Amino acid sequence: MSRLRPKNWWQAGLLWGTAMFAWYVIKVAIGGRLTTAMVLKDFLIWELAGVVFGLLLTATLSLLAHKNLFRTGLPDKRGER
Repeated sequence: MSRLRPKNWWQAGLLWGTAMFAWYVIKVAIGGRLTTAMVLKDFLIWELAGVVFGLLLTATLSLLAHKNLFRTGLPDKRGER
């Protein structure tokens, strides 16, 4: 399970984009409107949206925390106890 834990905020955004892509493909497949072109197009859109979301989130949180979160990544809760 630790493999799925994102190390950076942009990786968390990419994971979010992948989950949204899977949800969308399943929803369209149940409706019977799934095509290969639609899958490829939506894969590019959701993955790009996930990376952009993660980069914007990282930049915003870096400004608020006055740290470079692109290098430090997500805080590790286990080490702070």
